[in-house]
Amino acid sequence: MDFMDAFYFSTLSKRSKQLVHNAKYSVMSIDFMFEKNSKNDHIDVATDDKWLKISLSDSNDHSERYPNSIDGLKLASLINEPSDDYRKKLSTHLFFICHFRDTKVCIMRNIEPLCDLFLWSIQKTFRCIFVTLTGSISMKPEDLQFVLNSLESRTYCLNFTLDDSSNYKYREQLGCEHFEVSGSIQWLDTDDFLERNPQMKYFTLDDLPGKQINDLLKQWINGQVNGLESMDFFNSFGYPDEVLKMVEQQKTPKFGLLKCPFALREEVIRNMEFMDTFHFSTLSKRSKQMVHKAKYQTMFIAFRFEEDSRDDHIEMEIKHGEDDHIEMEIKHAENLKISLSDSNDSSETDQKPLDGRKLASLIDGTSGDYRKKLSAHLLFIFHFEVISVQIGRKIENVDDLFLWSIRKQFDSVGIMTQQEITPEYLQLVLNTAKAKEYYLDFKMDDLNFKYQLKDCESLDASGSIQWLDMDGILQRNPQMKHIHLEELPGKHINDLLKQWINGQVTDLENLEFFNRRGYRDHVILDGIGTMKTKLKEDQAIRIFMYWTNDGRKVDIQRKIDGKFATVHVNRLGCYVHMWHESELSKI
Repeated sequence: MDFMDAFYFSTLSKRSKQLVHNAKYSVMSIDFMFEKNSKNDHIDVATDDKWLKISLSDSNDHSERYPNSIDGLKLASLINEPSDDYRKKLSTHLFFICHFRDTKVCIMRNIEPLCDLFLWSIQKTFRCIFVTLTGSISMKPEDLQFVLNSLESRTYCLNFTLDDSSNYKYREQLGCEHFEVSGSIQWLDTDDFLERNPQMKYFTLDDLPGKQINDLLKQWINGQVNGLESMDFFNSFGYPDEVLKMVEQQKTPKFGLLKCPFALREEVIRNMEFMDTFHFSTLSKRSKQMVHKAKYQTMFIAFRFEEDSRDDHIEMEIKHGEDDHIEMEIKHAENLKISLSDSNDSSETDQKPLDGRKLASLIDGTSGDYRKKLSAHLLFIFHFEVISVQIGRKIENVDDLFLWSIRKQFDSVGIMTQQEITPEYLQLVLNTAKAKEYYLDFKMDDLNFKYQLKDCESLDASGSIQWLDMDGILQRNPQMKHIHLEELPGKHINDLLKQWINGQVTDLENLEFFNRRGYRDHVILDGIGTMKTKLKEDQAIRIFMYWTNDGRKVDIQRKIDGKFATVHVNRLGCYVHMWHESELSKI
């Protein structure tokens, strides 16, 4: 289909929208352009044969909209979804129905407050981010920090004057491969720049002082980045030869391991004890890089912020000893705990954890927070299969938590606390830390607050549940596989089953709902066509952990592909198992 035909088709019904999404309609690129004059804001969409402009103007005067553009307000009016901002509704719809091979955002004016721009609630990851503020407009340090910390991009192109009355310096990891800066440059801290950005491939900096170029060359010579391909520096007055002063590789004798072949070195490192590997990684920048490349076997790392801050720690599990000749793989796992406490004492009575402060002191580099320094080092040198964060208390200034400046993507995020939390607190954590799995158990102090969870594969929520917006939750989370909720009203369960029946989620595997008073099966199944279940009792017991004979057991079927699910409602709760073809053959 033509792009506009596909768009119009997707607005006909929820099913047609899902059909376009499932078809993986491929589009070359989408660019969000926030121009110097807001009436010219627009989206550029490039298909294989067309270039389309969709106006995002706030102006009601159509003659003022960007010339030759499609009216975004009219397009949004065709979409049957509630929204207080037509730009957000339209953008969300486009991201859902199309698979864009390239995404960019370009900001050409000072938007206040930048962190509240509608786009960030839909998408925070782009291939390229441009910030170009010219003339008398200056950028605030907090806006710059938001762009670099809360958004993710492989390429940043920045051209602005910074309001630097506070002598602001950005010292955190950029997480990009391509970096261009002109205009103000003094805000960029180049000390250990390549060490903080080991994935950097290209960067271009204007008017950087010569001594800092000299330092960057020495950083590269000393081997902090192996993937770097080019560095370009421009200055209207040129650079003196002194930039190359003292830039010469120091010849130091290799110690034994460095004389071994590359593959053997990696094998030796992988067979070291964990603490030996850690200490080896602190010997030099080269040894640190060697451990990183060896991909030392580590099962998981969990950053745990406990009810008592004295018990904050990192928990890790490391694999040892694999036997490939035995059908069942045998592994010996070592569990380690590293204290992240600000206190010298601990409330714990069990095994004393390793002192994180002492470990951090072995790492070469400057950092105002030893926890950040240690965590960044561990995440760089080891390859963890699972990375999680667990928050067990209400952390003051959670938006400034050291962990967010190191990593924003986790395999699981948990908030489990006896303290009441505010909507602002929940939003800060869930908007900052993205995860496949969420484990949430807390009380919310605002009974009217609603949060729209997105891009989740597994959700386990108890305590307060009214904060979770259930309307269209499967549509917002098309990759959802598992849902476990407590005290969810039966009408919401009924709506979730109808969402599955109508084909909004194809990967869903099971649903579990618990209620102290049980559920009424006629509420759960209201308006849903049911069939007698094909399951025998012994099969049901293996599938449903809480199977009881006195509950109701029925099968339901999806409309879009005919898949079956079994629903079991009893005095303990409601359980749903979605069947795959391989399982049906065994029934």
